[in-house]
Amino acid sequence: MKNLVEVTKLPCTRNVLIAGFLRNFAGCIVTYYLPVFFGKNFPDFKAKYALINAAILSIGGMFASVVSGLMADKLEKRSYWAKGAICCIFQALSIPLLCLTTAGTSFWPSIIAYAFYHVAASTYVGPGVTMMQNTAPVSLQGNCVSVYFFSITIA
Repeated sequence: MKNLVEVTKLPCTRNVLIAGFLRNFAGCIVTYYLPVFFGKNFPDFKAKYALINAAILSIGGMFASVVSGLMADKLEKRSYWAKGAICCIFQALSIPLLCLTTAGTSFWPSIIAYAFYHVAASTYVGPGVTMMQNTAPVSLQGNCVSVYFFSITIA
């Protein structure tokens, strides 16, 4: 408990933890709602949705995390705000993509919009964790990462 208090005293870590929790909470809502949406609106595509959704979540999520981390590391040399900007820009971009996902009247445009939504929304972890590690003392870095993953898990 002492380490949790120490971690939340750091402003960057506290803000990343709160934002990560809220972002993951919203992601859980989307994860639970979209199968119902696709099943109700496109009942002939249930099997295809299951397979494509699995590919989007695994491949798209890994791709987004790796690429956003590499982008953040490269762009940080130009601006100290690069990591935060990547998080903010891509999370903001994910909102209209989610709207396009649920506004579609055809399966394929909806699933393509969902794929882009998931890639945009998955860019948070790499830059977020790195921001915490860059601003926390070495003695608290492991605790920061542990608390981050705990907070997004309980979302």
